[in-house]
Amino acid sequence: MLTLNYFSQIDRSQLKKGDLVEFIDLTGSIVYPTATSSEPYVSSEIAAGSKTVELANFDNSVFVSSPDTYSIRRKINKASSTSVNFKYGNEKIISDIQNPICG
Repeated sequence: MLTLNYFSQIDRSQLKKGDLVEFIDLTGSIVYPTATSSEPYVSSEIAAGSKTVELANFDNSVFVSSPDTYSIRRKINKASSTSVNFKYGNEKIISDIQNPICG
């Protein structure tokens, strides 16, 4: 388990319990998870106004000796099916989005 502290409050639209996350460097390249590591995820509910998030499935030894700065982002969920053929194929359509109501 890893607890991360943010500089600002975390909004529910940014992260929620169960979201898979990625660590990226300043160039936008994914540095964790790797092809052989387990995928880290948000392991607990994030209270309104909170500045902390808890992750599970995270190997902290990857970053122990690294002086670099990293960002965390939610991994985009994509639709896939074994019984229905999608027009554009599996893993092509974003499946976890919100459409705000404007009025």
